[in-house]
Amino acid sequence: MLYDSIDDKNLNRSLWVLKNVSKIRFFIKFFLSASIIIIYFIFIWNVVLMIQSSNKHVEFYNSFLIDANKNYSSFNSYLKEVSPVNVSVKAQGFSRGYSKVYYDFYALVVNSNEKYKLSSFDYYFVYNGDVKTAVKTEYLPINSEKYVFVRGVSNPEGNIENAQLMVENLKWSLVNLNPKRPTHFVDTKVPFDCEVQENKLVASDEKISNLKDGSASVNVFSFKITNNSLNNYNIIKNKILFFDKSGAVEYVIEKEISKVKAGEYSSTTVNLPSHLQEFGSVLVLPEVDMCSEDSYMTKDIINTGV
Repeated sequence: MLYDSIDDKNLNRSLWVLKNVSKIRFFIKFFLSASIIIIYFIFIWNVVLMIQSSNKHVEFYNSFLIDANKNYSSFNSYLKEVSPVNVSVKAQGFSRGYSKVYYDFYALVVNSNEKYKLSSFDYYFVYNGDVKTAVKTEYLPINSEKYVFVRGVSNPEGNIENAQLMVENLKWSLVNLNPKRPTHFVDTKVPFDCEVQENKLVASDEKISNLKDGSASVNVFSFKITNNSLNNYNIIKNKILFFDKSGAVEYVIEKEISKVKAGEYSSTTVNLPSHLQEFGSVLVLPEVDMCSEDSYMTKDIINTGV
């Protein structure tokens, strides 16, 4: 064995290690213990942060749900404010038809909305518990009321009770209250502002005459409709209600008048049933769907009068 490399410096270092071996072991143990403690502390701290973060997420989620519910309530309230109010029924009932085996049903429906019109709705009447009439379709302009009829319902027994109007399949449309005239040519007879035009049809000269029909006399109701608008109407539908002296509806009928130009008038007559002898008043309601092409006269009729 060679000992040439051993010198005093190496011996002193080795001697120091031998003398301090316990201290070195303690230092190593202390370092390892401190490292383990630090690692556990970091681990526990991360767990605490995760729990706190989870709680914050729960708080945030609950806050989000609360805000969402508030927003939904606000939005729901807003929808209720801007959505159309449903139609209401002002009056309803039935009366005898032209002959004693038929009955006519009527109702006065109201659209109180200032911005929404009913483009169309289906209606029928239910009576005697569950008996239904035929289904009819009507429209209802903004802020208006209209009588609707179902006529000629056969009921030979004559035991009609509790007539109720049923409305379904309502199709609402938002009306442009300030329509602008189109800048380009539009090939239509319907006015651009048809939704906000007033009904300028006037009923007048209502009277009842007694005519002889063979051996029997027949009461005939006549009236005149004047077109005070700038439109030339192809069809004017007239709903006529006869009231008794107490104000109850005694008879209803519908009568159409065709081809009434602007500024002109047309007269017509209606035969009345034999049971309608005395009544208090008559109401004639002329109607035109001013947003329908069928309501207006074609151009050749307007120009030639043929």
